[in-house]
Amino acid sequence: MNDRTGRDGKKHWHVKKSRFTYKLKDKSRLKFENLFNGNEVLARAANDIIENNSNDVVKELGTPIIKAVVDKIVENINKFYKAVPAEEVALD
Repeated sequence: MNDRTGRDGKKHWHVKKSRFTYKLKDKSRLKFENLFNGNEVLARAANDIIENNSNDVVKELGTPIIKAVVDKIVENINKFYKAVPAEEVALD
């Protein structure tokens, strides 16, 4: 995080970079619907494979999804910081 001078001439905070980690605590559960244009045989087979490997699927797909969520949160935090001077946010 760093400081920037806003249009109001006051110091405003800005989140420059974010990092995150996550850990699965239990077995995840995934179920996809309407796979293969409703072909139940293929859909059942795919869901069985996904169910048996759900933690691996989450580890593979989870990172970009969580990154997108974190990026959006940081974007909104920066909008807030841009609108509100640091002196009004700080808990000194």
